[in-house]
Amino acid sequence: MQNVTMTNNVSDTPIASVDWNFSNVKTFLHERECVSLKDLDHLQREYMCYMKLVAENRNIKLPVSPQVDQFWHAHILFSRDYTDFSNRMIGEYIHHYPALSQEDRINLAPNYVLTRQLYHKKFGAPSEKWWPSDCICSSCTGPGGGCVNDN
Repeated sequence: MQNVTMTNNVSDTPIASVDWNFSNVKTFLHERECVSLKDLDHLQREYMCYMKLVAENRNIKLPVSPQVDQFWHAHILFSRDYTDFSNRMIGEYIHHYPALSQEDRINLAPNYVLTRQLYHKKFGAPSEKWWPSDCICSSCTGPGGGCVNDN
């Protein structure tokens, strides 16, 4: 496994270290979904930031952006690896639950704002490319818009 160390863009101090190898996830997204290698490096970082927020806020449903959710969906496909990763992050499986209706997405809108606020507090301002402020769950059209952790 490779050591994944994320740094805050502002101060370059470590914000999380997890020994994990996402090469299968990245290969899958590159080969099957045509995601660029540069974007995959950013998505991996954003996914790890999101999972850290989930780990630290386990009693709150935190919607993920459609961009980062694409990485999450791909990781779940590697079920054993994802299960091991979940156990390493929080000691149990991190469940994934998509919003099933427009009403669900509308109800989750304040939580997406909270996800962005928690991100800002922990890691600095979220990138609009990966965490668009105008994507308030009900308006997400990307893959898995309105998906949340369900622990």
